[in-house]
This record gives sequence, C-alpha cells and structure tokens, in this order.
Amino acid sequence: MRLPNRIWNYWFCQIFGWGIVSLVYICFGYTFGVLSTSAVIKVGVFIFACFLVTHFLRLSIKKFHWLSLPAEKGLAWLIFATNVACVIAALIVAIINRILEYCGVIFPNYVPNPHFTIQLVASSIDQALFIVPWSIIYYFYHYIQNNRRQVWKGQN
Repeated sequence: MRLPNRIWNYWFCQIFGWGIVSLVYICFGYTFGVLSTSAVIKVGVFIFACFLVTHFLRLSIKKFHWLSLPAEKGLAWLIFATNVACVIAALIVAIINRILEYCGVIFPNYVPNPHFTIQLVASSIDQALFIVPWSIIYYFYHYIQNNRRQVWKGQN
C-alpha cells in the first residue's frame, strides 16, 4: 500500500531534515576534535527529542486546525505550542542524558550544574534553534499551499 504524496513528503522531509542536522553536528564534532561515542549518543538523543516533539507539534496543529484559523490566532497558538515543544524536548533530552550518565553509557563533558532550572532553560533555547525554524517552515509551507488552492478555486 502506497502512502499519499503529502504524507510521504512529510516523512521524507522529517527524516531528511533531522538527518542533515545530525550529520552537521557530527561533522562539526569531528572537525573540532570533540567527536566521541558520548557525543554521538547525545546527538542521537537530541535528534530523537526534536523528531518526536515536532511530530507531536504537527499532530496538534492538525487536530486543533490552527492553520485554518485567521493568521493572528493561528500564529499565536503556533508560537505558544512551539515554546511548549521546546521545553518538552529539553526535558526529554535532560532526562535521557541523566539516565545514560547515571548508567555510565555516556560521560558528561561539563561540570554538572546543581540548578536543573538553569540547564532546562539553556537546553530549551538550544532546542528552539531547531524547532522554531521547523515551525516557521511548516506554517508558511501550508499557508502558501492553502493560498494556491484558493487561487485555483477562484480561477475555475
């Protein structure tokens, strides 16, 4: 059974996009001599969290029909949901990394900060560097597609 083109395109873009991000991370780690097994695992955890959260962000966008709302309302909800997604992704990364550090699978390359809140805020900002552009691309892609459909309907 073949997936519809739009669903196939979504999954292709998700896998290809996050794959490129992970390759860039690994290339930079290799270039600057900080590539280790721990670093690769941390990149994997980061990409997993981003992939998971952006997928659920997409499901929320579709479930609550934010793309069909007027731009002011739709963008407001999208901004709110993107912020929540960044915090959730940061929590996922922090929890998985702590578990892996505790089990001895990865080793921290930093001095642990006793303030979890500071780490969560910093990690949320790090997540936002990738999730915010994802949200913008997703929103404007669908905004343009909807406008094209309306133009086609108006011409027929």
